[in-house]
Amino acid sequence: MKHRIVAVLLMVPAILLFAASARAVTIELSGDRISIHAEKSPLSVILSRLSASGIQIQCPPHIDPEVTATVTDKPIHEGLGAVLKPYGYVLFWERSGKNKSLRPAELHVFDSVGREENGREEREEGFAVAVNPKDGSLYVRNEILLRIAPGSDGEILRSLVSGLGGVILETDALLGIHRVRLPDGIDIPDFPAKLKAGENRLTAEPNYAYPIDFPRRFVGRAPRFESVAPQNIISDTTGVPVAVLDSGWTAGYGLEERVIAALDAVNPGMPVTDGLGHGTQMALIAAGEVRPMGTAGEDAKASPIIPIRTFDDSGITSNFALMRGIDFALSSGARVLNMSWGSETSSPFLEEALAYADNRGLIVVAAAGNKATGAPVYPAAYPTVLGIGALAPDGTPWQHSNYGSFVALSAPGYADLPVGYKGEAGIYAGTSIAAAYVANVISGWLTENPDWQKSDVMHRLRTHGLKRQNP
Repeated sequence: MKHRIVAVLLMVPAILLFAASARAVTIELSGDRISIHAEKSPLSVILSRLSASGIQIQCPPHIDPEVTATVTDKPIHEGLGAVLKPYGYVLFWERSGKNKSLRPAELHVFDSVGREENGREEREEGFAVAVNPKDGSLYVRNEILLRIAPGSDGEILRSLVSGLGGVILETDALLGIHRVRLPDGIDIPDFPAKLKAGENRLTAEPNYAYPIDFPRRFVGRAPRFESVAPQNIISDTTGVPVAVLDSGWTAGYGLEERVIAALDAVNPGMPVTDGLGHGTQMALIAAGEVRPMGTAGEDAKASPIIPIRTFDDSGITSNFALMRGIDFALSSGARVLNMSWGSETSSPFLEEALAYADNRGLIVVAAAGNKATGAPVYPAAYPTVLGIGALAPDGTPWQHSNYGSFVALSAPGYADLPVGYKGEAGIYAGTSIAAAYVANVISGWLTENPDWQKSDVMHRLRTHGLKRQNP
């Protein structure tokens, strides 16, 4: 049975067309992508068509609004999100067939967590974070990430969560990782080890949380170095896009014509804002609107950007928000991803998500950290990520820049920024600035050499490095 369903979904597109008077539903499934056209169609009709394609459906009877939507060749989770908004849903995947390909198996629809009775969505204030006393790592309170082993029955996951009194909040469709909320009283940091001992078909991690690594602002006397005016700045979006996973972006600093897509990964569906300023700072550098001090100005080019708000207004992000942001960066056509932050907490799930992105051709750069400890900082220290240290304007290592074998290179890390981070505009320093600059430079190289792969970029970095201004 599974082999036959996979053949329908993965080998040939499954096209389902139904019409009832003026109401029409067209659904086309092909692999992990979907096209939907619905005009004033009851949700129950749309779900029944999905059921006919082999996806088991669970949806409360009272959730049956009329839906008008058009989605063309989008990832399944995006298409379902457009049709099911403002309701929540979980899409379960399973591996079937000789190639063990992933296919959508079950769709559960439910009233969204935090949604008012009148249907208006509430904006979450941020992540509720707890600290693991054993190692100091942060995690989202009462949340765990779960993944079922390939070939295992999905009922294992549902039975476990139900037995614990938990709720599956959402699923990362690309990686098959489920975000689960558990009741009070469960030791979240110890849960993965206990689960592994009793059930080896499930893998678990806390939904790790990470604080943003803010740059240092100079007050009073700041290092003096002549800035180079940006070159080749053009108001278009024709270059290779850079996705910036940070605290969002704010209009009014010349970025409006550079932004080709944006997402609030903390509160999907809400307008992207930036309550910290850090994301806007990094977006300005990644777009080429601001050049760090000491750069020659020849390497960097104007780049389109995809700002993705993954940090809340307290400067905290979570693994699942980052995975959501990575998914969006891939689906929006980014070839470079900037992560100007770091933590000493390592996460196998996040490492795998970044390895998946790397395999899809996304070049990821990350800040090495603003404490010179020599300890690995993640995501910069993951094998598929380029860790970036910072240089002073005269080309010497910045005294606070982290170091170690995980640092691929160092780049100028001082910038005169028109927007502040939790404060006033001015001169800031940090590996976050250096990482955003390298992301911009790589975008420029890929724009000029569209056939280049990551290996070509690495060769260019090793043989030519980054051009610098002579002091």
